[in-house]
Amino acid sequence: MNKDIKIYTLYENNVSIYKNFLAICFKIRKIIKKNNIDILVNVDSILAMFTIPSLLGLKTRNIIWEHFNFNVDLGVKFRKVIRFAAALLSNDIIVLTKKR
Repeated sequence: MNKDIKIYTLYENNVSIYKNFLAICFKIRKIIKKNNIDILVNVDSILAMFTIPSLLGLKTRNIIWEHFNFNVDLGVKFRKVIRFAAALLSNDIIVLTKKR
């Protein structure tokens, strides 16, 4: 990996995303503001549940990178809700193919 690429870790160990939802959002927001991040790319639409609230009021572009079609939820029923939110509230959604 290029030495200029910075990697940030929110937690050293696994944490409950439900119990720590707000803390996760605040940590993401802090990193974005501290580093003047212009564009944030989510490599999975489910991450939008954290980045959408984290970016409220900021000028950072929120880009969702979607790997699957809308009907694939990988066992996470909440994923469809997040995909709708991402479609409405993110700046762009990148898909890997044109196939539906």
